[in-house]
Amino acid sequence: MERQLQQARARRRPRWPRWPGNAGVNEDRASAGPAGLEALIDRQNVGAPLIGLCALGALCMIMDGFDAQVIGFVAPAIVEDWKISPSALAPVFSIGLLGMVIGSLAISPLADRHGRRPMLILSVSFFGLCMLATGAVHTMHELLIMRLVTGVGLGTTVPNVLALVSEFTPARHRSAAVMIMAACFTVGAAVGGYNAAWMIPAYGWRSLFAAGGAIPLLIAALMFFWLPESAKLLALSGAESARIKNALGKIYAKAARAANSNFLSVKSPPSHIPVAELFRDGRFWPTILIWLLNFINLLQLYFLSNWLPTLLRSSHLTMKTAVTSGTFLQVGGLTGALLVALLTRRIRLIILMTVNFFAAAVAIFELGQMIESPAWVLVPIFAAGFCVIGGQPAISAITAQYYPTLIRSSGVGWSLGIGRIGSIAGPLVGGLFLEMKWGNGRLFLTAAIPSLIAGFAVLLLARAGVGGAPADPPRYPSQ
Repeated sequence: MERQLQQARARRRPRWPRWPGNAGVNEDRASAGPAGLEALIDRQNVGAPLIGLCALGALCMIMDGFDAQVIGFVAPAIVEDWKISPSALAPVFSIGLLGMVIGSLAISPLADRHGRRPMLILSVSFFGLCMLATGAVHTMHELLIMRLVTGVGLGTTVPNVLALVSEFTPARHRSAAVMIMAACFTVGAAVGGYNAAWMIPAYGWRSLFAAGGAIPLLIAALMFFWLPESAKLLALSGAESARIKNALGKIYAKAARAANSNFLSVKSPPSHIPVAELFRDGRFWPTILIWLLNFINLLQLYFLSNWLPTLLRSSHLTMKTAVTSGTFLQVGGLTGALLVALLTRRIRLIILMTVNFFAAAVAIFELGQMIESPAWVLVPIFAAGFCVIGGQPAISAITAQYYPTLIRSSGVGWSLGIGRIGSIAGPLVGGLFLEMKWGNGRLFLTAAIPSLIAGFAVLLLARAGVGGAPADPPRYPSQ
């Protein structure tokens, strides 16, 4: 009987023990290659170096959001300065999003081959220089070109920040860390609006581009002197043990010193990381579903952001209420992102996302019912922002966790790139709805349907086993 009890306890014993902090690092585990490195990082506590890494990532995301949205804040001043019609700036808004699609799809996968660190430093430096150059343009043609190339840099930055932070953060904090990083994009957009209100009257619209260019260059300089390469990516790419331990030591110095044995790495790493890897080894349908989630959510986000004030104003609400709606939408989004990040410590992220997207459908539908009520309309607007804008960081967190290290930047970049096609389509769909002269009830009922589809897509992801934080396999999947 005693022997049977011992065998039962052994079966219930977790595969990897939870070690307290950095103490007692097991050298056998530390030397077990990429899988052991994953387990080693998961046993660490959050310290100052990891907080510093996340702070740098947050600054990158804030400036990315600031620079992506700044054209909307300076548009009225450009119209007045250049004596042009507001409609003339419509191509400028769209071409910046197109540049972000190009950066996400074409450039960000290069980080899986050449490293997170160099690509992140280059992308932040690039969009910083482009912003400075944008502040010197004098024609619409020059502005179009600069917004396109700036978008390429902006689209490359986000996947690399999320991948690097994910790969250095222990599994128990990973979802929250990635979600907070993604939410900083919204913080940057809000900061841009606040600064535009006083900088444009005091210094002119070009001052916003000067600030949006100088600060990223300072951040890039800080990253050049301190930012480490991903230790997991190095281990999976066949790097020498000393280089892996040096990268790990910048964030977890004690763990790196205690790991005396060599970190084993892939002996024959792939010469390139094709995007086709996103669809291999059972990843086909999860990848399609993740792309669908990004497309739907960013379509909803940009539909609401661009058209909500106009729809409220056309419903005979005051200009103050119409303008305030945008603030409530963004504040709701930031609140949602932070709350979901906190709840991930207790509830699986995939469950939170399921509830979130079904709730988004209800909030958007209710918005159509209350849109003519100034006393209540801000409630469903806040709820819609909470679910739609607040849900985007959750999608990024799921994406960053799902793909293994060697294709993580490609996975995050392509999912965001497909999603940004949705961000271009969102304003166009809203314009189509207005041309069809639908009533508000029918319009918002139709607009709620994509969120229902997103909710079912999350259920299918959960059925496929997506939503945890799996460790990287010891070898590249296709080998």
